[in-house]
Formats: sequence, structure tokens, C-alpha cells
Amino acid sequence: MRPRARVQPAHRPEHDVLRDLPRDDVERQQQAGHGAEKRSDGDAREQSVAAGGSDVSPFVCGLRTDGGVECQGDNTSGQLGNGSVGTGGGPVTVAGGHQFAAITAGLRSACGVTATGQAYCWGANDHGQLGTGDSTSSSVPVAVAGGFSFRTVAISAGTVSAGGGTEPVCGITSADDLVCWGQGWPPRPTPVTW
Repeated sequence: MRPRARVQPAHRPEHDVLRDLPRDDVERQQQAGHGAEKRSDGDAREQSVAAGGSDVSPFVCGLRTDGGVECQGDNTSGQLGNGSVGTGGGPVTVAGGHQFAAITAGLRSACGVTATGQAYCWGANDHGQLGTGDSTSSSVPVAVAGGFSFRTVAISAGTVSAGGGTEPVCGITSADDLVCWGQGWPPRPTPVTW
């Protein structure tokens, strides 16, 4: 029997995400109680937050209690997930109507796992970080290939250099197997053997 793999979240320095966002976004977040208050569009509240990007191009996604996701900030790679690519803004609702149980964010992409274990990713895909088996970026959530049922998925923010960033992605399946894709891995989930 092989030992179970454990994935530790990547360490990121803590910082005030709101500080780095455009002033009108900060005011919207403050008026909304930083996502903790009732919103004008219903009773959904943010239950968790995933911060991504870099110090010059941050973005953040919030998982609502109803399973929907809203993102705001930089959108130059479609990482806000609403079907657009551009300079950003927000908050905007991630397209597709998926009900996520967990979300994660990297340098230029984000992923979510539904309550049934299906993983979806959106944003940049130049290193295969969307897990679709190719390098086509997507500004809306696309299903991660391979037919795996996931318990969790995590994106490493990697390192940023003049040539861009790295974003390896790994997930733990419902069978407790570790699979990875993206930078340093094939562009579709690949089981990790120990």
C-alpha cells in the first residue's frame, strides 16, 4: 500500500488585497462589508476568498454560500471567469452557473471544485494550468480533463519572472490520489507516483 499524498497550500505573503485594487472596487467592497453583508441581489454571502495574481495585477474571487463565485481585479487573461478579457474591474459573476464547494486562484487563472467533485478552471492556459489537455486559454470555466472526482484542487502561485509566471496545479481525488497538471506537468491531470 502506498502512502497517501498530502498537498500543503502554497505559502503566500499576507497582504491587503483591497489595497491593490482600483479605488472604486475598494469602495464597493467596503460598502458591501467586504463580502460579509447581505447583497442587493439576494441573500448570498461570501464564505471563502481566493486571492491570485501578483502585486501589479491582483485579482480575488469569493465563493458565495449558494455556490456561485464572484471575482474582481485584473482580467488580462480572463481570470475573472465572466466571458470577457480586458483590464478588469468587478465584481463579476463567474459564468456557467456552477455551484462550487471550493475555489483556488493562481497568477492568471482560477479553479473551482463542485460538491460532486468536478473541477473547472478558467483564465490563462499557456502552461496547461486549466487541465484541458491543450494550451487554449478560457475566460469561462472549462472542465478539467481525465474524469477524476476531486476533493480539493490547489494552484501554486509559482514564481514571477520577465518571461511570465508558473502555475502548477494539483488536486486530491476522491480516491485519495494526487494528480497534477500545468507548469512542469502534462497539460491534463497526471497521477503522481511515489
